[in-house]
Amino acid sequence: MPFFVTDLYILTRQETFSSFILRARNIPSTSKGKRKETRQVKAVLRENNYPSCFINECERALATKPSRPTTYSFVVLPYVKGVSERIGRLLKQQSIQVSYKPQRTINSLFPRPKQQDETNCPSSGVVYRINYCSQCDFVYYGQTERSLKMRVSKHKKAVLMFDHNSKLACHVHECHHRMDFENVEVVGHEAHYHQRLFLEAWMSVKHPNVGNDHIVIPEVYKCLACT
Repeated sequence: MPFFVTDLYILTRQETFSSFILRARNIPSTSKGKRKETRQVKAVLRENNYPSCFINECERALATKPSRPTTYSFVVLPYVKGVSERIGRLLKQQSIQVSYKPQRTINSLFPRPKQQDETNCPSSGVVYRINYCSQCDFVYYGQTERSLKMRVSKHKKAVLMFDHNSKLACHVHECHHRMDFENVEVVGHEAHYHQRLFLEAWMSVKHPNVGNDHIVIPEVYKCLACT
C-alpha cells in the first residue's frame, strides 16, 4: 500500500491520520501486516513534519472513538407527494432505511366484476326461482337461509338420485324435462325466516304452474297476488 506526499496535502491533519491509519488496519489480512502498515504510515507522517505528540494524540482519539452500530432500522412510509420525501431524508440522516408504499392501488380503485356481483346480489337469506327449459312453463320457488349455491347443489343431487320426496326430481323424471340450474333467479331478499316463507308463498301463488309446496296465505293476499 504505497503512500505519496501529495496525498497528505489533500486532507486536513486529523483526517489524514485517521484515513491512513484505518486503511492500514483494515486492508492487510494478517495482524503482522496491519502492524507493518501502521508503522509505515507513522513514518511517512513524521517525514512530512507531523510531530510525534500529534500522531500519538490522534491515535488515542481514534482508539476511543465509538464505532458505528452494525444494526440498522427500516421503516415503510405511505407515499404523499412532497411530504414523504422530506421525512425520508430526515430518517436517512439517522441511518434509518426508508421505503415508500402507495396509499391507493389500481386494484382498490377498480374491483373485479365478480366482487361487485357478490356485493349487489347476496347469496343467503333469499327467495329463488328455478325455471325449466321451453318444454313447459313449470317453475319452482324456494327459500334458503344459507348459501344459495349449496341449496341448488342439493336440488341437483335430488334429481340425480331421483329423490321421490323432491317435486323437482319427480317432475324431471316423470316428464323427462331438464332443469335450468345455470340461471337460478333471486326474486327476493329477506333475512327473517317467517317473512321469507311468506314471500315464497306470495311468489308461488302468482304463478299458475308452480311445483313447490308453500305455506297457506289468506285469500285476500291471493287476490292481490293475482291482480
